[in-house]
Amino acid sequence: MGDTGFLHRGSRIILPFLIIPLISYIIFFLNAGINKRNLSNQEKRGHIIQEADTRIDGFTLFQTNNGKVDLEIRAKRAEVFEEEEMALLSDVKVTINREDGMRVYLVGDSGSVNTSSKDFRIDKKETDTRISLGDDLTVITGSIRWINKDREVISDSPVEIRQAGIVIKGNQFVANLDTQEFEVSGDVKTHIDR
Repeated sequence: MGDTGFLHRGSRIILPFLIIPLISYIIFFLNAGINKRNLSNQEKRGHIIQEADTRIDGFTLFQTNNGKVDLEIRAKRAEVFEEEEMALLSDVKVTINREDGMRVYLVGDSGSVNTSSKDFRIDKKETDTRISLGDDLTVITGSIRWINKDREVISDSPVEIRQAGIVIKGNQFVANLDTQEFEVSGDVKTHIDR
């Protein structure tokens, strides 16, 4: 009988030393499996969260044509991803110089630019993005894209165009800045402000 008491006391001392490593082992491998699964889900969505190659305060990107600046993108901050040829921007201001000398101004809270093609996107969080097209013409919309090779501004968000008291509303907008032609589509409505 004396021996079973010793074994019983000994197992109480040894048991915690076996359980603690076992629990640690289980937690470690569960955590590793969760991290691997999260990475796999990001890969399936087509992107992996990564660090920017460069962070820039006071970012400016110019495009020239025949010695003249025809596109200027400024941002308070930029995170540049060199391999993807992409920069994520915050507090964005864009100036596009038209062929006739008029300037188009775009302003947004955030955006992105392809540093090679100069295509970009601008978004506004709390209010809409405003595009001043000169001649008292203003476009108000949620977000815009610029297709540089076509020199077109596109919005797939609800849009409102104002000029000289005339208001045009629709669900989509495409404007060629050089020809000064624009198209509004999707539930288009027009009225005159008085």
